[in-house]
Amino acid sequence: MSILCPVCGATLAKKVDRCASCGTDVKEILVKLKKEKENLANVDFPKYSTAELDELFEFVENGSGYGIVEYMGNDEKVFVPSRYKGRAVNAIKANAFEGSDVTEVYMPVSVRIIEHDAFAACYKLKSVLLPNKLQEIGAAAFMDCNSIAWLDIPDSVKEIGERAFSGCVSLYRIKMSENVEIIPSYCFENCSSLPYYVFGEKVKDVSSYAFLNCHKIKKIKFNEGLAHIGDFAFSGCYALERAILPESLVELADGAFYDCSSLSAAYVGEKTVALSGDCFYACNSLVKFKVSEKNARFYVDGNAIINRLGEVLTVGCKATVIPPQVVSIARAAFSGYSFEGSIEIPSTVRYMEGEAVFNNANFTIVADYPVKPEQWNDKWVVGDTTVVWKTK
Repeated sequence: MSILCPVCGATLAKKVDRCASCGTDVKEILVKLKKEKENLANVDFPKYSTAELDELFEFVENGSGYGIVEYMGNDEKVFVPSRYKGRAVNAIKANAFEGSDVTEVYMPVSVRIIEHDAFAACYKLKSVLLPNKLQEIGAAAFMDCNSIAWLDIPDSVKEIGERAFSGCVSLYRIKMSENVEIIPSYCFENCSSLPYYVFGEKVKDVSSYAFLNCHKIKKIKFNEGLAHIGDFAFSGCYALERAILPESLVELADGAFYDCSSLSAAYVGEKTVALSGDCFYACNSLVKFKVSEKNARFYVDGNAIINRLGEVLTVGCKATVIPPQVVSIARAAFSGYSFEGSIEIPSTVRYMEGEAVFNNANFTIVADYPVKPEQWNDKWVVGDTTVVWKTK
């Protein structure tokens, strides 16, 4: 398995002390991470009597075993028991530890599910040992655990709920289960210390707002097999520099990379057939598009993404020079941009959809018409964009 730089996510050569990509001295960081993982994995679980367990936890029958309903102790380091009254402890129930002052939690292999809000708002929680037979992490299970720095989610986990790690502002490293197929909505919202993310091979869907406001993410490695990126999935990822989308991606939804202000280049793969005009809304550094030559729906010309069906300019940027074959400009093709300069609309453009030029600032639209053509939508431009009509 490749070793990744904990700062930028680049693959490290064997036996190197410094990342060739970002220049970080990684040896000390990797040694520290390894030691912390070993300490978690090698911990000795204490043996409790039933009476002692009844003082620490409230239990409820859960299928063939028991689930923990509430933690009632005062210890900062917590060891979840593997058995209670001769039966397996198989679940951490909803809200069981919510708002507690625990700093370390160790769970045995008997635990199969962590239910919703189980550890929500555990502000002091730094270390969590997730058992290697865990199957499900519920919605908001670790939401606002703002002291957790890293997590290893075992490959046994197949399902993760919405907002599972939302607000984990100190999280800078996460190893995700290779068997998760959906990254749910708001999963990593406001994980503002996360520097990179590598998708597992089985991920098919990145849901809406999944990485909202992950301000420090510079690098994302998408997997082949990913088919859908939802609304505003990477909105507010200010440090993200490139979006190299996989060949397998079918749909890129509204605002997928909204306000990714450092994004300079984007690649669209072979199978993409649905592309929202405002998927790169307010990406003011964006100057280069590339589309797979095998893509039957879209191609690039004049630094714009154009739909072959009707020669519709679907996505433009500040470097766009609209080519003469373009007949129509789609909704939000130029959206949220702010830059000095102008975009010229040639007289070959016969149709403008509503909000084709949407909420832009500073730059000017120069239209090669004396007045707005009748075929153009009355609300083709929305916002403060200056429009100059050429007189014949």
